[in-house]
Amino acid sequence: MTFKYQFEISHLSIKCPPQNYKVVTITAFRWIFDGVNNENNFQPLYFKNPKRANAFGDVEKCQSLGLSMFDSAENAIGQFNFLKARLGEMAYHVLGSSLAAGNINAEDGVADMPNNKGHFTFHPSETCIFEDRFQLISAL
Repeated sequence: MTFKYQFEISHLSIKCPPQNYKVVTITAFRWIFDGVNNENNFQPLYFKNPKRANAFGDVEKCQSLGLSMFDSAENAIGQFNFLKARLGEMAYHVLGSSLAAGNINAEDGVADMPNNKGHFTFHPSETCIFEDRFQLISAL
């Protein structure tokens, strides 16, 4: 599978995405800004904050080329509220202001297993277009 950020991935000294990442079929949840079509909604941290990403080692760079998602609305909202307690109102400017849901299919990319908070990292294939599939479901 060729990944959306293959050029950046090819410059890492490690296998990215890692071997334990697998194709998934799941309804995923993601924090977004200003409706589904905002250009930052499906952009990985690597590009949102390149200065920060350049300071990362290759393992962290690989992680930052993936997209953070959640396996349920409850887990996404719970983690947002946890981080909002630390960041205050800045959370809405840094993390997002709404919750969106969308279906991910096997040809869309690979992901790791959700952690105990329901978070997983998804590396999209070069043909994956999320804006067509994700829909706003609630404000955060």
